[in-house]
Amino acid sequence: MNLVTQKILFWIIFVLQLMSRILSEKPIVLKSCPTSVCVCYSKERFVVCEEKHLAHLPEPLPVGTKLLGLSRNEFTSLSPSIFSRIKIEGTLESLVLYDNKITKIQPGSFERLINLKNLWLFGNRLMHLRANTFHGLEKLEDLDLSRNQLQVIDNYTFADAQSLRVLHLWGNNLTHLETEAFAGLGNLRNMTLGDNLFETIPSSSFKHLVNLTTLEILNLPIEKLEAETFTSLRKLEKLHIGDWPLLTTINENTFVGLDNLTYISLYGCNLQDVPKSALAPLKNLKYLQLSKNNIKSLHKDDFHSLLNLEHLFLSKTGLYSLHESPFQLLTKLQTLDLSQNNLQTLPSHIFLQQESLLSLNLSYNNIKVLSSSVFLTLDKINIVDLSQNQLVCDCDIKWLKALQEIKIREHFTLKGKCSDPLKFNGTDLVVLPPRKFVCEPPLFSKAQENITVVAKEGSTAILPCLPEKGVPTPSAEWQLPGDSDSKKESTFLNGSLLILGVKKVDYGQYQCISSNKFGRDTNMVILSEFSPPEPAPVQQNSSVLTGVIVTCVIVVLLIVLGVYLYKRRWYSTFRSSLYDAMVGDNEAQQLSAKSTKFH
Repeated sequence: MNLVTQKILFWIIFVLQLMSRILSEKPIVLKSCPTSVCVCYSKERFVVCEEKHLAHLPEPLPVGTKLLGLSRNEFTSLSPSIFSRIKIEGTLESLVLYDNKITKIQPGSFERLINLKNLWLFGNRLMHLRANTFHGLEKLEDLDLSRNQLQVIDNYTFADAQSLRVLHLWGNNLTHLETEAFAGLGNLRNMTLGDNLFETIPSSSFKHLVNLTTLEILNLPIEKLEAETFTSLRKLEKLHIGDWPLLTTINENTFVGLDNLTYISLYGCNLQDVPKSALAPLKNLKYLQLSKNNIKSLHKDDFHSLLNLEHLFLSKTGLYSLHESPFQLLTKLQTLDLSQNNLQTLPSHIFLQQESLLSLNLSYNNIKVLSSSVFLTLDKINIVDLSQNQLVCDCDIKWLKALQEIKIREHFTLKGKCSDPLKFNGTDLVVLPPRKFVCEPPLFSKAQENITVVAKEGSTAILPCLPEKGVPTPSAEWQLPGDSDSKKESTFLNGSLLILGVKKVDYGQYQCISSNKFGRDTNMVILSEFSPPEPAPVQQNSSVLTGVIVTCVIVVLLIVLGVYLYKRRWYSTFRSSLYDAMVGDNEAQQLSAKSTKFH
């Protein structure tokens, strides 16, 4: 078999396998499938009857169905009789009833579904869950009741759902929970309670959730977290508290007992300071989310007890002030997000103990310069995000470019653009070569000296003050004429002085003082109502006279040269004629004798 034949055979087999796979994924009609309203999938044993305006179960349903999809229909209530006539109670594992119009579920409605593992009832109109509503669902693992209108959950509502691991109750109208509402949920691992109307956390109902590891309670109108709110949740590992715009106070004993907590989010609250006393008991905390609060400054001991912290997020807090070492003792910190704040600079030794830091996000701040001592101990850093800052790309930040080139083989990522000097505005740091990172004092060129700006009275005048050289871009200071009050009505734009509505007293000499940290230079600018006057007549006559004299000298020289050349030619001609006259007869006689002798 040659190579061509092998390739053809390979592609034939590949196409056949592909067609077989495609065909196997297409809906295949099962025996007894109600095809008028449902689609049945043989391989997965799925029966999907979505958006068919159904108010009752379609019959007959295929034997062995594992998933029954009835979402977006017209079901208004569930009763024990609804599943009594079908023959799938022993095989059904997933029941999908979301986005219907169900207002009531009678206790025992699901008792025949002994193998049901997943029940999705979100997006309905349930207001009240009664005791034993989920009777018989001993194997139920995932229950979603979110986006309903629940106001009341009776005691022992979930008593028979002892295998339940995930319970979603977010997006309802709950204001409180009964003490025994969660009785029987000893195996629950994940629960969501957010987007309800709780004014206090229903702590008393948590006592049965002895194995809960993740609790999410977002968007609640709670102003204060009381002491020992979560104490009964001894195995809790992740706590999501976020979008509580009224939360300003957290009791120092709120998180007592959460020895296993590794993740806590306090995103989008109204905290004025880092709740250091409340966080102190969380010795195993690794992830702390404090973004979108009102924490304006960080102090020395804000995180002193969180020795195992690895990820810290402080974006959108309005930060503008940092203590020299707010992150001291956080030797395991790997990720630090300080983005979208008002930081202008970082203390020189702010990361003195952060030898494990891998990612630093400083984007969307007002940082202009960074000292090399900031990164002195950050040997493992591989992501530095400085985008959307006001970076001055001069010799003082050249070290950062050098760091990027040294770590280029380590997949080091450096983000940021220069804003100064102006010629590099918008240029990526990584694109600019090291030789461009220079520092120089301001220097006005000769062409810029004593500039006259003409502006009529009442008009607007702009007096320039931007030297030809100077990195970083120098700042400008103006000394105005003695009687001018334009300083009261002027603004500065790129060093230029803008005068609105020029007055007579504004005319005169202005001195621009341009300076940066490497030096200064001055320049004079004249504001005049008229253009500079023409040169004085005396100066004009002098110039004309000088031109005439030069012209005359040139003409005389040309005449003398012409005469000289003419005389020299005449003298040569004259001398030749005189010579011929003196020797001409003798030569004629000699020629005549030679001619006679020849003949």
